[in-house]
Amino acid sequence: MGDAMSGSPPVTIPRADEALRELAARDPKLPDLPLVLGAERRNASLGFSTVLERLRYKPGASVVAALRADDGSRLWVVSYSDPVKLNKTVRRAERAGAETLPLTAHTLAGPAHADRLLSRTVTRLFGQQAPVFGGADLIRYNPLRRLVLREGSRALKITASAQTRAPAVARALAGRGLSLIVPEHVVGNCWASSWWGDGDLSFKGGAGPARQAGAALAGIHGTPCAQLELPVLDAAAIARTAAAAITTLLPALRERVEALSTRLSGLGEGSSPVLAHGDWSADQALTDGREVRIIDLDRATLAPREYDLGTYLACGGDPALLDGYREAGGRVDDRTLPGWQALAHVQRAAEPFLHGDAVWPRGIERAVARAEEVSPT
Repeated sequence: MGDAMSGSPPVTIPRADEALRELAARDPKLPDLPLVLGAERRNASLGFSTVLERLRYKPGASVVAALRADDGSRLWVVSYSDPVKLNKTVRRAERAGAETLPLTAHTLAGPAHADRLLSRTVTRLFGQQAPVFGGADLIRYNPLRRLVLREGSRALKITASAQTRAPAVARALAGRGLSLIVPEHVVGNCWASSWWGDGDLSFKGGAGPARQAGAALAGIHGTPCAQLELPVLDAAAIARTAAAAITTLLPALRERVEALSTRLSGLGEGSSPVLAHGDWSADQALTDGREVRIIDLDRATLAPREYDLGTYLACGGDPALLDGYREAGGRVDDRTLPGWQALAHVQRAAEPFLHGDAVWPRGIERAVARAEEVSPT
């Protein structure tokens, strides 16, 4: 057990195993929550070792984990409170030509290509080669949400819902000469993009590429967007949703996150929204060491420009990006930027839990503490 960081109301942060036991006790509709999240029980039930890579959790309804086995294969384990959903998962896997492995009456496992919401497009794309994704390399798997594959010189993104926003925004930006990668439709909910560069700015950065990315972001923010029919960002809703998620996982943080939510709920009031990337961080900018290209506009939205900038800083991005942004004509409200940075910390606070971090309670508390540190009082 450990105490919260100094300067915050004193609370005790439990160890991960204690926090999981307490979470399971508060969610009796998902009795197998400890099996899905606990490596020892999960691996014993499966009969082989796995590492949890991504988790999706809906209290009282479902928990699904994306796993990597020792041999590198990817699979999912899902537990539903509603047995109808479990039966649908089995039938969808059967249609994909896959067998599922029942672990209990509430929980079963299956291969990634038989994901209930992704398998239809995977099968259309790869046919009988679906179990090995046609020989493509599986880069990322977010269960019931998306698969990212590398097939030769292109990246394939398969999603649970139709992708309409990102292609439309990318085409509009490319039409203005901005440096980005435009996805092309393949089949179903699959889009392809060229596999470009040596990596993103989170791995191969430096001040030069960061400044280039800042200039590109200024171009995005300066693009007219009236014809794109984008949603308007609601900072108050984001803060409330994030506070509820944190409180569900760690009730001891309720007072602190509710205070943050109240403090941040007025962000954006009175400001003029621009076309924002919506998920801006160093891994959204690819580089070959000379140029930078922007990717992944799935969450493009109308928001104050400081939303993207605050998110980037909260995710540990190189501050040189701000220099490039300003040099390209981008304007920054330094008074509100810390608030947007705090909102990004709160919005992403549950990530340690969702990625199966061994000390996820401490990771969540640290994110809350960082939000408190930068948030305007």
